[in-house]
Amino acid sequence: MQLAKALYEALPNFLCGNKNKKEDKIEVCFKGKDLCIDRSAAPGFIQKGAYLGGCNQTVSQAGNNTITNVQTQGELQDKLTAFPNPFTNRVTLSFSVIQPGPASLRIYDINGKLVSTVFNGVAGKGVIQQVNLEAGNLPAGVYISRLQTVNGVSQQKLVLRR
Repeated sequence: MQLAKALYEALPNFLCGNKNKKEDKIEVCFKGKDLCIDRSAAPGFIQKGAYLGGCNQTVSQAGNNTITNVQTQGELQDKLTAFPNPFTNRVTLSFSVIQPGPASLRIYDINGKLVSTVFNGVAGKGVIQQVNLEAGNLPAGVYISRLQTVNGVSQQKLVLRR
């Protein structure tokens, strides 16, 4: 039972669909609207500007990086950045949290499949954590880094070029 609970809690929040049917759908925000779409349609939407997760998140531009922060009661939450982005072999992911506690930073491919867990531990308030993602044999494309903390979820689009 504890294993099932841990697996359920590890599922990304961008999964959606009818729980009574076997569906392979994910939630994206596209042009300000939440869409629950077939997983195979996600790459086309993301190329047109959609991002994983619901629209109750704010997106800001910082150079070539897109920083996504979940909003709660009008306050910005945790911060997540990537440099360089786009990258070829290695990208440095930096994050800080506004409330100490457990944190996980995972990388997903454009279809929502988990590629790597680059951090899984406890983050201190205001402490900047840095981790490196080595591209290794990953194919070129778009990836999503997803920071999950007690405050919510922050996402960052990563572009791997070869």
